[in-house]
Amino acid sequence: MKRNLWVFFLLLTVSISCIWIWNATSASEAEKTATKPTKKVEKKKKEKKRDTSKSADIQDRDQQDKDKKKQSEKGSMDKDKLQPNDPDRSKKSSKKEPITPAVIYQGPKNIKQIALTFDDGPDGTYTPEILDILRKKRVYATFFVIGKEVRKHPKVAKKIVKENHVIASHTWDHPFLPKLSNERINGELDRNYREVYKYTGKKMSLLRPPYGATKGIEKKLAQKGYRIINWNVDSRDWTRPSPSMIQQTVLNGGKAGSIILLHSGGGDRSRTVAALPGLIDKLRQQGYQFTTVDRLIGISPYRN
Repeated sequence: MKRNLWVFFLLLTVSISCIWIWNATSASEAEKTATKPTKKVEKKKKEKKRDTSKSADIQDRDQQDKDKKKQSEKGSMDKDKLQPNDPDRSKKSSKKEPITPAVIYQGPKNIKQIALTFDDGPDGTYTPEILDILRKKRVYATFFVIGKEVRKHPKVAKKIVKENHVIASHTWDHPFLPKLSNERINGELDRNYREVYKYTGKKMSLLRPPYGATKGIEKKLAQKGYRIINWNVDSRDWTRPSPSMIQQTVLNGGKAGSIILLHSGGGDRSRTVAALPGLIDKLRQQGYQFTTVDRLIGISPYRN
């Protein structure tokens, strides 16, 4: 009986020991299992911290690059600013002022073209003869007409336009414009403009002031919408020299881009008529082509 009790207590002791060992092992495993996620979380936090740090570094570098770029652009802009001692650029102004067009005396010098121009017409005798010569020679020219003469000879004015020449303003009554008041200048230009438009339908934008006189009125004429066309070769046909002298004067002065002054009215122009055919032939022999003023300098002869 005692032996059986002893065996019972021995088995009970062994069972209790096994249960304690098993509980201890389970607790250890549970603790390990519980600590693993914590380590993973800490690892993720460390990785996130590193990523955040890298992102911050990248942003810092980007910001530094942007700052350098801004400094570089600012430096470039500072270089472009006008310097007080800059001899070439210090004349520039930030204010926009109306530009007064320069008086045009000639066209480009790199092409052998010449523009024949005729002042003081139209009349009933010499202008038609000049038009006939130009048609036969297949030459186009520019006619600076006087308004009161257009009124007298409207058919001739129409013929100028019909035969594809350019018609332009030479004022109403051929006065010396710089001595006139603004009101009278306006009257000279406007009356001629209306008269030419009435008979030809052309809205003139080219102007040759009488005597080529422009001093002090260039801005005024530009404000009226005109381009001022003078000349660089005066045939001096208005002094009524011989036809050969007219030719020689033009041939001596004529160069690529020249604007030639001749007359188709305002007096006896018979010598001009006589000189014109030979003059055209001789200039062509020298390799020159004939064109109108607007084509020579590349502008429109009329307003829209």
